[in-house]
Amino acid sequence: MKISLPKQGMINEQEIELSGDVTIIYGLNNCGKTSVLKLMDRFLDRQTIMKLFHNEIGECLNAPSLYIPTNRVTRSIRLTEMKEFEDLEGIINYKQELYTEYDLHLKGIYDYLLKWEYVKTFIKNAVDKIFNVTISDFNVRYSDGIEDIINIYANIIWILTWNIDFSQTNEKRFQWLMSNGTSYILIDEIEMFLHVSVQSNLIESLTQDFPACKFVFSTHSPLLLTRYKNTHIFYMEDGMLHSVCDDLYFKDLDTIYESYFKVRELPDEVGEAIRYLGEIVLCQQEPDKVEVEAVTSKIQNKYPNLYRKYNTLIIKAKDIAGL
Repeated sequence: MKISLPKQGMINEQEIELSGDVTIIYGLNNCGKTSVLKLMDRFLDRQTIMKLFHNEIGECLNAPSLYIPTNRVTRSIRLTEMKEFEDLEGIINYKQELYTEYDLHLKGIYDYLLKWEYVKTFIKNAVDKIFNVTISDFNVRYSDGIEDIINIYANIIWILTWNIDFSQTNEKRFQWLMSNGTSYILIDEIEMFLHVSVQSNLIESLTQDFPACKFVFSTHSPLLLTRYKNTHIFYMEDGMLHSVCDDLYFKDLDTIYESYFKVRELPDEVGEAIRYLGEIVLCQQEPDKVEVEAVTSKIQNKYPNLYRKYNTLIIKAKDIAGL
């Protein structure tokens, strides 16, 4: 899917290709990740309306795209009813305004969806799988992380069943919709409130539960870049999305931090010392006994954790230097 983004605010005009089941966008704070997701959602809505206007109904119109913010986890306590939609244009118009009262939207879809036991079971199973926690009651307040995942699942179920009358369907039909319903799901800061152990299996859980959907996530989490094999990754900088062509699947996290998030793996003085000791061990450089003693003692005294990490290299260098 080619996405055309207009110039808006800090975002520059550009065209990108969304390929594969999962796209991840990362970058610094205030670089425009949220704005890009919203622009993608609007572009996909326009595409849906155009195809509808030209009577090009196809698989891509099974459900509209959906942007899900993850920095709002509190549902409204006001009484409300989920709005019913006659056509795609109606739900797209609703989508454009739901974020002004997002808490009320969440309350509406909860009250509507959780009337059905098989829907509750589907979400409970997801929470159990992701958090290894069993929940039994949706009327109590859980941790922000669990609440956020419940919100995400409820929103995806809602968009995949926007035109379904649950009183006229059954569990088998519901399961079929979850497995076959197609939509672009755009989730902002997907890792929000989530422990790293949860982040490590989150993408796989979503793609297993909604296998026909395409996901676009924004994130600040280095871990998420490495935990799903078929991922298209973009780095956001200066209003542009830059494709990352490297295979990051289970890549060493120290490398991810240093090479992709610009966070130094080592203090400069330790990095220089390790390079020096490496040249002695690997390149057979003539060692300076005094220098080897000085740098290894400094690492041991000032950075004991790094001394343990590079212990094998340090011992070999000291042995070559006759220490």
